Amino acid sequence: MKAGFAKVQLNIKNEIRLTGFSDSRFTKSILDGIFAKAVILESKKKVKILFLTLDLLFIGKKLSEILQDNIYKLFGIPIENIILTATHTHSAPKTCEQFLDNIKINNVFFNEVIEKSCKAVKLALKYNSCVKAELYETQDYPAINRRLPVPWLLKLYPSYIQKKRCLNRPNRKTDSDKSCRAIKFIFKNKSYFWVLNAAAHATNYNGNKVSSDYPYYIEKNLISLSPRQLCKGSLFLQGWAGDQNCDSIKNINLSLNPISIFEKLLIKQTFNRSASKENLNSIGKKIAKSIIHAKKKETLNFNNFSIKSKKIILSLEDSQNINLHLKYFNLGRVKIFSLNGEVFASYRKRLINILNNVPSRCIFTLGYTEDPVGYIPDSKALSLGGYETDRSIKYFGLSSRFSKSIEQKIILGLTSIINNI
Repeated sequence: MKAGFAKVQLNIKNEIRLTGFSDSRFTKSILDGIFAKAVILESKKKVKILFLTLDLLFIGKKLSEILQDNIYKLFGIPIENIILTATHTHSAPKTCEQFLDNIKINNVFFNEVIEKSCKAVKLALKYNSCVKAELYETQDYPAINRRLPVPWLLKLYPSYIQKKRCLNRPNRKTDSDKSCRAIKFIFKNKSYFWVLNAAAHATNYNGNKVSSDYPYYIEKNLISLSPRQLCKGSLFLQGWAGDQNCDSIKNINLSLNPISIFEKLLIKQTFNRSASKENLNSIGKKIAKSIIHAKKKETLNFNNFSIKSKKIILSLEDSQNINLHLKYFNLGRVKIFSLNGEVFASYRKRLINILNNVPSRCIFTLGYTEDPVGYIPDSKALSLGGYETDRSIKYFGLSSRFSKSIEQKIILGLTSIINNI
């Protein structure tokens, strides 16, 4: 088989507004850079699949359509063979018109994304050559559930009543998906690159600079820790992380506000979102070391590719419908499932049960693809409520929250696309 890897930095030429947090952030400063990264996989039958990952919050419908059309016209890669995803950094300019945060899309940057994405694809094709592929897996990825039920005492306070029974806080009582799948593509000259798939929001950096968050520092450390720096880079595929953050936390500090003592006693910790480059590098180094020290699970041989897609119609509580787009890339041993939303981690567990004859390390689950529809909760989350199920829907133009049939419909969609019903 053949593979190629390339990355091109997305430039910020003038002061620009960042999207992803509620406060207004204007900047022309760059902390660590944002990139368009492309990976080409080519089977023995000359079928090409393209992974194109962008360091953005979301990829909008307009941008995805332009990119897919340009890639097909310029390079002949069919649209259905393209996996287009965002790493979900909250420190990049906006490109997604579906995300309704009252921030306008900057046309100069929008066109920069198109130009540099096509350049990345061109370079990946240029460097496309024979490789050996090795599969690795770790079970200590720093992911943690972020939906903590509001302690009963705090429900007496107005600021917590509006949280609708659920806080965005570390919740160690709920299982989290701490797995990370990694494919190492090794060229004949011994150089290599990684494709990673894991689930934890890239929301650690909240400073006033452009940043691709902790995935950048995973790559940085994979390169610096590799012997003779043979590692050329990594492409990060953000998994089903709708209810998971990166496990970077700090203790709640007491303040003069009397409620803080109850927070300290009942909640204990909060997420460490900061402008600290050291914090990001610490996370990236930990993950990189875990990947490097992992034992090889198996050697992969991508002989045949098959691709299916399916539209899943999801109902809202007011009987309106929206379309969820499911793609299934069967690469032989490796199965890739993508959904255009912030999918809760529990769906990966359900998918692993459906594919009970396939090792979990071979199942890649991707969110944050083109034309996002918002958070994709499970039925348990809907009964609990909270930001993801209720307060976030305004950002995606939904007329009401999802109905409780959502989990059944998604599981049915996953089952049917596997069985080709």
